[in-house]
Amino acid sequence: LCQMSVPAENYPFCTIDPSVSRVSVPDERFDWLCELYKPASKVPNNLQVTDIAGLVKGAAEGAGLGNAFLSHIQAVDCIFHILRLFDDPEISHVEDSVDPVRDIEIISSELIRKDIDWVERKYEATQKAAKSVKQGSPEHREADMLKKILDHLQGGKNVRDGDWNAHEVELLNTMQLLTAKSAVYLLNLSEHDFVRKKNKFLAKVKAWVDSHGGGVMIPISCVFEKKLLDMPDQASRSAYLKECSSQSITVFSEKRVVMPCLLPLEGDQRVTILHWLIPDLKSGCLPKVIKAGLEALNMQCFFTAGTDEVKAWGIQKGTRAPQAAGVIHSDFERGFIMAETMGFADLKELETVAEVKSKGKYKMNGKDYVVQDGDILLFKFNVSPPKKK
Repeated sequence: LCQMSVPAENYPFCTIDPSVSRVSVPDERFDWLCELYKPASKVPNNLQVTDIAGLVKGAAEGAGLGNAFLSHIQAVDCIFHILRLFDDPEISHVEDSVDPVRDIEIISSELIRKDIDWVERKYEATQKAAKSVKQGSPEHREADMLKKILDHLQGGKNVRDGDWNAHEVELLNTMQLLTAKSAVYLLNLSEHDFVRKKNKFLAKVKAWVDSHGGGVMIPISCVFEKKLLDMPDQASRSAYLKECSSQSITVFSEKRVVMPCLLPLEGDQRVTILHWLIPDLKSGCLPKVIKAGLEALNMQCFFTAGTDEVKAWGIQKGTRAPQAAGVIHSDFERGFIMAETMGFADLKELETVAEVKSKGKYKMNGKDYVVQDGDILLFKFNVSPPKKK
């Protein structure tokens, strides 16, 4: 994904420390703005990717390197679950056989068990504190919410699949539970299966995901992608991709869930998508995997653009203008006055800022404006210098 060279040997626990890198988010809008302004500096949006080794059964109790691996997972905001769906006698498996449903069941149960352990301890401490205060106090309300969360987890369900009110979401945001994190399932196939778009495990994996709250599933082939990266030039990649390209197949299954931890969105739905990606003629499937990660994070971007610099800034969906300004610099948020705003689609259609203004599509927005994906923003702010004593 990041074109890094990291250990990937044929034995368990080859990877102990996580490998961390940043990958640029492919965005045709960013490329178009760079062509328009021809800036001295070009800064795309980035996604930080942490490669963490797989868990083994009993990790929640410390089996293998479980506690260390679980702490690495706690530090991220979203999880790519990479499931093995290919047979290869030359590549060993810690369970001595290939069964992706068993593997994801192990991972899911270990994450739930770790969350149960954490919530149980917090619930016991809150109960003790509640005994010394009046009924209806914040301690009692928190204990009630923790009991609801604990019952949900003990039912074998992920926190992200629960039905939580705004107060419960606020509490969950402070807890960083493992199963509150959104997830994308990357189904790692052999090159042969990926090209022919068939695999004996796909239906079983989809059935498991559908029965466990839903999620996005993307069939990929790491061997296929590595072959592309190792080819000597773009012409070779394009020729191979054209040979392998074919129609996509999409299967939908809707399930009602709350957005994982972070934002209590109304009417949100999680859609389980088994989407066979059409390889991009320039870069394969990885750009689509990156975008799926951003979607799972509930992220979007806005742009600042000019001849000095074109930059894409990542923010959560629903972010208001002052907080978006604060992503650039805290002074922008503290002294926020307004955000001069134009939509990317308007600029692309009309081609110049002057024409956007003449059509009345260049807006002056205040602190209540919710930034939209693809907005091009210019912030006005004023921060008074500290008074001299």
